[in-house]
Amino acid sequence: KVIDNAGDKSMQVKYDMSMKNQLYGRSGDFIKGRELFAMILISFKSPDHTEVLYNAHHLYMFNYYGDDQLEAFYNKWLDIVYNMKHDDLPSNNSLRDTLFRKIEHSKLMAFDINRYKTFDEGHPEKTYAYLTGMIKGYIARGKQERLLKDRERAVKLSLSSTKTTPALEDADKPAAPIKTKKENEAAASSTGDPPKRPKAKAKSEAASVLPTPSPKSHADKNNKKG
Repeated sequence: KVIDNAGDKSMQVKYDMSMKNQLYGRSGDFIKGRELFAMILISFKSPDHTEVLYNAHHLYMFNYYGDDQLEAFYNKWLDIVYNMKHDDLPSNNSLRDTLFRKIEHSKLMAFDINRYKTFDEGHPEKTYAYLTGMIKGYIARGKQERLLKDRERAVKLSLSSTKTTPALEDADKPAAPIKTKKENEAAASSTGDPPKRPKAKAKSEAASVLPTPSPKSHADKNNKKG
């Protein structure tokens, strides 16, 4: 069905498939699916299919994206290097010098770049591996800084939340104003109700409810028996 729907693009595959079927039909065999896939791939293969790979020209034309896109730049650099044809792949020293010229004016990596410039040719650290390791270090530290900033932002949001407990909400409410006696009488007269008088306080110092004995006369003493 795929071959039939391809139209004119599959004419060569159709012809090859017909020939294969006739050949296999004589021996009672059938054409296999993997053979059809191989025939389709071969039909689209052309001598210029190698142009999908990079070469030294693409590497030299590639420019630095900027400090804010260091990771994207490095990933694209590796993509070009890894997909170059083996014959076009420069030596490590050529890769080192090309990469250094692209990142030479980076402000983010200025400290390490200035240190690299002090190395003489043949110095053990003046290598392509040193430059790639330096770039990977800055990428890793940049990721850590972004994670820390995200965590700090989340903490600040949690601390500045507008949600409060009910107790705190009640405490924040202003207390009701205390009205004076005159204000209460004025409010009562406006509504027609008599002003409420404060209840009398209980007499805390009232006399004892127990009956006190009446003083006995001298006659009672004289009449006392026993």
